[in-house]
Amino acid sequence: MRIGYDASPVRGNRTGVEHYTVRLLEALRGLNDVEIVAFSDLAVPDLPDVVVRPSRMPLALWRQTVLPRLVRDAGCTSFHSAVTAMSLRLHIPVTVMLHDFSWQVVSECYSRTAWFKQWFWFRAAVRRAAYFVAVSERTRQDVIDRYPHLADRTVAILSGPVAARLPAPDPDLQAELRRRFDIPGRFVLAVGRVERRKNPVYVIRAFASATESGDLCDVKLVFAGPPGNAQADAEETVGRLGVADRVVFCSHLGEELAQLYDAADLLVYASRDEGFGHPPFEAISFGTPVVASDIPVLREVLDVGGELVPLDRPDELSGVIRRVLTDSEYRRELIARGRTRLGELSWDATARGIVELHRQLTGLA
Repeated sequence: MRIGYDASPVRGNRTGVEHYTVRLLEALRGLNDVEIVAFSDLAVPDLPDVVVRPSRMPLALWRQTVLPRLVRDAGCTSFHSAVTAMSLRLHIPVTVMLHDFSWQVVSECYSRTAWFKQWFWFRAAVRRAAYFVAVSERTRQDVIDRYPHLADRTVAILSGPVAARLPAPDPDLQAELRRRFDIPGRFVLAVGRVERRKNPVYVIRAFASATESGDLCDVKLVFAGPPGNAQADAEETVGRLGVADRVVFCSHLGEELAQLYDAADLLVYASRDEGFGHPPFEAISFGTPVVASDIPVLREVLDVGGELVPLDRPDELSGVIRRVLTDSEYRRELIARGRTRLGELSWDATARGIVELHRQLTGLA
């Protein structure tokens, strides 16, 4: 069995989807009983054996014109699309990743243009894909709640836990980052694009309330993620609450993010919706406790690995932040719970689930 794989999403500044694409490909290639042929229009530095066919045309057009020929010439028996924006001209069975269904679940968090783009490619994939692969059971349920006729074509294969390949702690680099962003002491970390879906205004309000007392008034809040559609609201909230000197926006940090995970006192992950949510596991892998929103997908994926707080209880989130910062025993408990949950998930299991699905598609099961 020879499975084709679309590696073209891996480009530029990597976020969750790009990291997932790399880690899944590595896991698939670690299996002995399947051959994986990956394709892209750009070279991928850490994936040197990807079949690269450069082109000046837009990626969406490359997928519809160049990619089908490459897949045919390679003799692939099936194909895995790493994103919903799949090639529609492949004449073999295709599985399509669903990293989240947030554009439907929290549609108010998306611009009209962003929503339409998601809708367009999803509807196109409905017509062409043999299966949708959701990264969690919650994401699968979000799909079939709205499209019941896709129940038999949507499967959940739980993601591996840590998507980004982050380097080990480096004291010198940590010190340089602290100087660059003026973070001399303790800090709370929030990771992800500063967009409405990630709930940054809610986090800022809870942080300001949690740290208003004298013993915590030197703690900072650090946002590590590029500006998004909530950047202006976040900055306005910071100014209105009078915490401008204690809130830092770092934008995209790449591998440097590892140093903030290691140095942070805790990660606050208050998303309104996710498909899986990798930052909590990245933080846990560095021994950093996690406080997250109590939403269905994080109850499934993170489970007891973090402290989950309902989105409609800002006072409770403030209280948990304050407790992590002041109660060392509670902090150790959260770290232990996180590491236990981290050990229960694996990329090998994810890869085997994908391969088994392709065996069924090609009649090799």
